[in-house]
Amino acid sequence: MSWMKNLYDVYNARESKVGDGAKSLCPAGHTVKQFHVEAHIDEHGNWLNNSREIKDKSEMLTIIPCTSSSASRTSSPAPAPLFDDFGYVAGDFGEKFKKHFNLYIEQLENWSNNCEKIRPLFIYLQKATLMADLKREGVISEKLLANNKTAIRFIIQYEDESPCPLWEDSEVRENWIEYQKTLKPMESEEDVFSDYCFILGEEAKPATYNPKNIRHQGDGTKLISTREEGYFKWSGRFTIPREAYSVSDEVMQKAHSALRWLISEYGERSGDQVVLAFGTGGKKTSPITKDFDYNEDDEYFDKIDTEAEFSKKFNRALKGYGCELDGADKTVIIGLDAATTGRLSIFYYSEMPWKELIENIISWHWQASWQHTYKKKTFFDAPSPDDIIKVVYGEKATDELKKNTIKRLLPCIANGAKLPVDIMRLAVNNAGNAVDKDNWIVNKKISIACSLIRKYYFDTKKEELKVALDLNDKRPSYLFGRALAYFHQIEWTGMDENERRIRRTNAQRLMSGFAQHPAKTVGILQQKIQPYMDKIHKKCGKVYHEKGLLEVIDKIGDNMTNTPLDELYLVGYSSQMIYFFTGKNDKNESDKENEE
Repeated sequence: MSWMKNLYDVYNARESKVGDGAKSLCPAGHTVKQFHVEAHIDEHGNWLNNSREIKDKSEMLTIIPCTSSSASRTSSPAPAPLFDDFGYVAGDFGEKFKKHFNLYIEQLENWSNNCEKIRPLFIYLQKATLMADLKREGVISEKLLANNKTAIRFIIQYEDESPCPLWEDSEVRENWIEYQKTLKPMESEEDVFSDYCFILGEEAKPATYNPKNIRHQGDGTKLISTREEGYFKWSGRFTIPREAYSVSDEVMQKAHSALRWLISEYGERSGDQVVLAFGTGGKKTSPITKDFDYNEDDEYFDKIDTEAEFSKKFNRALKGYGCELDGADKTVIIGLDAATTGRLSIFYYSEMPWKELIENIISWHWQASWQHTYKKKTFFDAPSPDDIIKVVYGEKATDELKKNTIKRLLPCIANGAKLPVDIMRLAVNNAGNAVDKDNWIVNKKISIACSLIRKYYFDTKKEELKVALDLNDKRPSYLFGRALAYFHQIEWTGMDENERRIRRTNAQRLMSGFAQHPAKTVGILQQKIQPYMDKIHKKCGKVYHEKGLLEVIDKIGDNMTNTPLDELYLVGYSSQMIYFFTGKNDKNESDKENEE
């Protein structure tokens, strides 16, 4: 349970910011709830005709007092101490909710005997005329008035004073924090006012309920549960749950409040799945599963001609890729996902010095880097997990498949783990079978596959594949990939604008067959490009890249067979295409190759 201790420490480290806005850390004994209606009463508990619907979403979130049971309530009635839904605070909402109202008003009366400021609210609500007053005033929509889950908050208007929103009053907050310490907890097995807290290492009031609304408002999942009657039975050395593990109410509230705040500030989401990285002081660390945060003033998106330029520009971009941590901090990475509709699981957890995390993230961005062109944006980096998933499993991948892939990629990014080989191979296979009409999407899939190949070679062969064209690489698959790029480029040059819009080149269309039967497909492509070469000859007098193609085929030599190619053919193809677009002409390339 070190995750809970770290979250508890985050809360204590940022306690000076507690209650500073609805999206801040909540004070102890408080939670955040969305409200739909606001009403005014005077200091004597009389209704004032000044209610309104809260339509601005930024106004709806409100920090309110809560009990352990109200913060975790599901089907059983458990009223909040001050503000709540119509089904609790309105005594005239209907007979069905009389029990809810009675529990609420009794709890409010007990607290109002200890807090004078909320006494007017108790005096008014015990009259049970709230719904009648709202309907008579006629400013709240019928839809809201008919919903028992419509939440209402109150402002007290004192004579000769400014209105007092009770949810913002520091005196009310402090009074509840102290008052709740005197309340006896509700325990199903037995009443226990004090127990040993495994986090604090001392006796304290135990937590008997576990909060929800962790990832967002309306999130019904809980991280901890001990109430499983009818499903699980305690047996063996433990007779009741708290004998196995006990956490104080203070720790439970503060840890969950810190987790909610951290998710809202730093959480990286994929649907309902959340990945969270933070310093133990509550400071922000570098993103884990999001794209690299480039400084666009750095001319980073210029064309890059050499491996040295790749390294130089990449290292320059890294200067702004730090975080708010200092040397004394460590980082925590938590991955959260719903195990069931009511249970939240921690599918990934890691603690490490922040420098180690930064080094691991940088290693991922370097080892899985490639030059990508997405439409008109060209950059050098590792692809984002979302883009990897689209290449590996397609645009229509299920949410479950996306989540499972994030779980598998997260250790590669945060802990330097090896890339799963099946992810690389699926990306290679799908890139080779790409049928997209847009050429840039085909190239995107190929460059992402090359990123994963590069990472795989780092992991398994300790080899750093060059992004720039490697004229010294004589491996057959690499050379065949280069030849494929030549076939594509020659045909593309001979195509008119309309052809380029409506179809892909034969090299792209036959890429999958090329990988399985390279020699046979080379022969087919040589026939396919001849009409385009004739067309270029008539127009320009020469065919650029023709000499380069012949030289690459000559280098393949005795390896011109139908032995299936490995993944390096995509690397050779992509590197050769990058070379074509760096401004080098065919003569320079041929001269370089002849020097080798």
